[in-house]
Amino acid sequence: MSYDRPVIAVIGKNYGDEGKGLATDFFVSSKVLPSSEAIVIKHNGGAQAGHTVELKDGRRFVFHQLSSGSLRKASTLWVDTYMPDLYKLGEEAEAFRDMCSLPRIFSSVNACPVILYDVILNQALEDGREESRHGSCGMGINEASLRIKAGYGLSVEDFLGLSASKLKARLITIKEEYVSRRLEQLSGEVKIAWEYTDLLNNETVLNNYIDDCLYNTNYITPLDDSEIGRRLDNASGIVLEGAQGLLLDIDRADGAPHLTASKTGLHNPLIFTSHYGIELTEVCYVTRSYVTRHGNGPLPLGLSSQETEGFIDRTNVPNKWQGTLRYACHESPQSFVTEVINDSSSIDQERRTLLITHLNETDGKILMGNNKTDIGSISQIRDTFSRVYRSFTPYSDDII
Repeated sequence: MSYDRPVIAVIGKNYGDEGKGLATDFFVSSKVLPSSEAIVIKHNGGAQAGHTVELKDGRRFVFHQLSSGSLRKASTLWVDTYMPDLYKLGEEAEAFRDMCSLPRIFSSVNACPVILYDVILNQALEDGREESRHGSCGMGINEASLRIKAGYGLSVEDFLGLSASKLKARLITIKEEYVSRRLEQLSGEVKIAWEYTDLLNNETVLNNYIDDCLYNTNYITPLDDSEIGRRLDNASGIVLEGAQGLLLDIDRADGAPHLTASKTGLHNPLIFTSHYGIELTEVCYVTRSYVTRHGNGPLPLGLSSQETEGFIDRTNVPNKWQGTLRYACHESPQSFVTEVINDSSSIDQERRTLLITHLNETDGKILMGNNKTDIGSISQIRDTFSRVYRSFTPYSDDII
């Protein structure tokens, strides 16, 4: 397919919470491409993402399954590497409708949603770990991945094509043949609270879940492979909105077990663009001027509460599953770029860019190795990126 419009991948450079929502909103704004005709691709993770967009007219929204281009009227497309949560979709869609009209939500028919059992098993396991929690969001992503790999996937096409009774029969089969074995396995690792086994066997909960999921399919338009190609061909541009960050990639062995169950870097965007015969025009890595981590796992050069007194984060509030957002300095100029270089070795420097957010909190500088460092003085940044975007406010209109 011949394609001469912007195709931009947005990737978190660290542990997530870098500002990928801000970046996506920026790229679908009229500054870059006509947003009402743009498509934003959701290609990894699922509803556990929380990408915040604020506009100067006072609107603010935390996006989970809708793309962060939605306030600009860009469409959302879930591809087959994305794991939506149809049960949660209705809540988000209606909350967004209270603010403005809902853009189109497209889904590959082959996308496999997280299901009720995944969420229950995930929360049971993480609760059972007590003080040894991995830092899971409790949204069932890893359990869904394991179930699908075991051959018990349910696709968007199944949810659209099956009646309530047939979908219930499929779910019961999954519970009897897979979930029971998985629960037995987990019971050998941690103590599973009775509340979770009760939920797994509660028919009323299952019936309500099915009713809500089937109703929420009305929000999406299913697309097969050829239909996706035609939509892309008619779009004014494409933004591939990543979730989580490079340091949480499923294959990053040195970070186990505190990882996410998906590819967080350029892997999925490259496969997607290659499949449809289009080429990335820009890959934008996003970072705060410091590092954050929500959930358990190591965080070198951590900052004290006194050192972060002026930092503001209204999205990542303390919660049962991930605790309190933690802050740290970037370790060194070389480590700052190493993961990016490894992730984008097939991309030339001209297409590799950097967005640094929250600069208002650090006097316009990067916290590097316990010091505030001028961005322009870091040769590794100049040698790695063709362009550096700077953000001092929550608004993409102010990006320099």
